[in-house]
Amino acid sequence: MTLGKSFTFTELDELACRYAHMLQKNSPVQSGDVVAICMENGAHFVAAWLACAKIGVISAWINTNLQGESLLHALKISKSSIILCSAPYQQKLVETMEGEEASQMHPVILSGGTSLRSYIKSIDELLPTQPTSQPIPLRQMTFQDPLCYIFTSGTTGMPKPAVIKHFRYFYIATSGEIAFGVKPKADRIYICLPLYHTSAGVLGVGQTIIHGATCVIRDKFSARNFWKDCVINKCTVSQYIGELLRYLLLSEKSPYEENHCVRLLIGNGLRPAIWRQFQERFKVDRIAEFYGSTEGTSNLINIDGKEGSCGFMTIIGIAAPIYPIRLFKVDEATGELIRDDRGYCIPIRPGESGLLACTIRKNNPLYHFEGYVDEAETQKKVIEEPLPGSDPKDQEMIFSRWKGENVSTTQVEAVLQGLSGIHDCTVYGVEVPDCEGKAGMVAISPSPGVAIRILLTILYKRFTTALPPYAVPCFVRITDDIDKTETFKMKKSALQSLGFNPSSGSKVYFLDHPNETFTEVTEEAIAELKKKRVTL
Repeated sequence: MTLGKSFTFTELDELACRYAHMLQKNSPVQSGDVVAICMENGAHFVAAWLACAKIGVISAWINTNLQGESLLHALKISKSSIILCSAPYQQKLVETMEGEEASQMHPVILSGGTSLRSYIKSIDELLPTQPTSQPIPLRQMTFQDPLCYIFTSGTTGMPKPAVIKHFRYFYIATSGEIAFGVKPKADRIYICLPLYHTSAGVLGVGQTIIHGATCVIRDKFSARNFWKDCVINKCTVSQYIGELLRYLLLSEKSPYEENHCVRLLIGNGLRPAIWRQFQERFKVDRIAEFYGSTEGTSNLINIDGKEGSCGFMTIIGIAAPIYPIRLFKVDEATGELIRDDRGYCIPIRPGESGLLACTIRKNNPLYHFEGYVDEAETQKKVIEEPLPGSDPKDQEMIFSRWKGENVSTTQVEAVLQGLSGIHDCTVYGVEVPDCEGKAGMVAISPSPGVAIRILLTILYKRFTTALPPYAVPCFVRITDDIDKTETFKMKKSALQSLGFNPSSGSKVYFLDHPNETFTEVTEEAIAELKKKRVTL
């Protein structure tokens, strides 16, 4: 069910069959090809990837916020030869594909709406004429074949397409009933998170695909309409990220918030400070917090509703075969693992923070690390010989988020490459009072003689045209020099500790959309930010 239109299982299957026939008749699709899907939340997104699965090709779920270089990178790294695009995103797709860097790419493009170019085929014209019979697969498929590529956050590099096999989709979707107590025959699941992410696209929609539950999909989150949607559509379960629940708490009281029947919220990132406040105001019985990653082989789940917890892990060594995850010490300045004199990783103690690592077992599909499309990137994630007598462990970075999205510092840094007037720069996250996640900040050491005001205006234009809105840095720190380690790595920890407060020898500027630049942070501006009178 999408808001305004409902689908039975038969109707959704017929829509998927139409997409499958359309692909086979109007593109040179072959077994193993990759079809990029750039569509808004709704039944057509689900039908499109189901169509790819039916005929034996792989779908790449594209973040619809991407544009310019970021979008081009996603299409290239996923090796997409065909693109399915809905009308709202056709314009920026055309601009990206007609750029100089995309000159060697010649994908087949099918788009909704009016075709802006002669080489773009119209989904609106082709889809209704397709049969609803089951398509003939291009190859025989198994549970171990790739189903789709879902992009990681890119915290340790540019966003990477993680390989999701049919088995993995089934396994993640099954956990909704087992771990969280979703009742397929009774529950209606409200989904307002992006379907191109694992949480909504697999864990959320998977309750419908695998278990037969009803899901209600909104194109994007709306604090004003959240409870209204839940009441009108009789939703009993909803997904969230911490930022989303904070927005609901800040919203004006709605008559619908007292009449809903939502009993369970599933998600991650809810801060302890607002956990109880949220439950008391909105009378939600249970909040099921979890921690995991798209490509990881394990996760943490809060099964008993403990406030502020995303789950627990045992420190008893003999329990490792049952729940094989570990937390290892890292250098806070560089993020690299710390090893002892023997070369082994050092497990952390209770109360310390570290790096989550999960066991890799090649003969066990539950713990087999499929990794990424790029095998070299896959190997970078493997920690060799972390403990005495152990198998390799999968390194899982702890991601920082902003506005509910993971932000790649490397992706932001790539936008700055080749920009004149910058001697040195680094990108990191800083905390903003009463906000979930960390706001992006760029520390820049400018070249001698550079006009700072002009540079800030150039930065604004560069960021807003090349990055998705959530990835645009909120702050810029102009400093004389950026400290480095002995191995010439940026010391981000010292900069992070300063937050967005100006310090001696540097000035800080905040994102100023109305004036299309970055404006200097003064004491008055800091007060306004803390009072939320200035929106980042």
